[in-house]
Amino acid sequence: MKLLIVPILFLALSLPSCKPLESKIPTPPGNINLPQNIVLSPQQLVVDEKNKTPDPFQESSNTQGTPDNRASVEAKFATFEVEINDPSSSSTESAPLKRTATFRGQLFPQIAPATVANFEQKANSGVYDNLMFHRIEDWVAQGGDPKGDGTGGEKMRTELNAQQFIPGSIGMARGNEKEWTNDMQFFIVKKQVFGLDKEYANFGLVIEGGDVVASLKKGDRIVRIRVE
Repeated sequence: MKLLIVPILFLALSLPSCKPLESKIPTPPGNINLPQNIVLSPQQLVVDEKNKTPDPFQESSNTQGTPDNRASVEAKFATFEVEINDPSSSSTESAPLKRTATFRGQLFPQIAPATVANFEQKANSGVYDNLMFHRIEDWVAQGGDPKGDGTGGEKMRTELNAQQFIPGSIGMARGNEKEWTNDMQFFIVKKQVFGLDKEYANFGLVIEGGDVVASLKKGDRIVRIRVE
């Protein structure tokens, strides 16, 4: 009987330890690496409409990261001019110096027509001028609230699509009611967030100036937004 103790002990030590199964829900990467220039490839533009796919955006050889305008006659671009803290200013000053900076986004009217039209109308009529980014976290920058505290804005129907929220994606904020979206507040994700896919209106992507988005701080001002 004593001779069986050693083999049994060896067998017990060789078995793998029992660990709980990991969640199958993917988690966002830990970094906040928003590229300065992003090229929207055909694989990144997803349309969930019974295999009906519009002309995809083509990868451009342009080193500035601007998608090929020939791919869609509906292509629209938004220029965001913001006032941000200047990191080069001296920390001994009573108030940090401010500087203006810009970043650009491509909008997707072919998959979010109502959302883009609403954003374009408000931007070009000056509604966003002098509002601020009221929420800044490691994964998101949110702004455009007329009240400045996350409670402003009206409702519009949520326009969902299968476009993934990759770094630089632009979406519209909403409350607990999935079918209703805030018509003013927009957000920009700094890293991929799978949990937002098909849950929030995804209507654009930052294509230039991702470093500006990554440097935004709470209270930074939106000078103006214009869509063309």
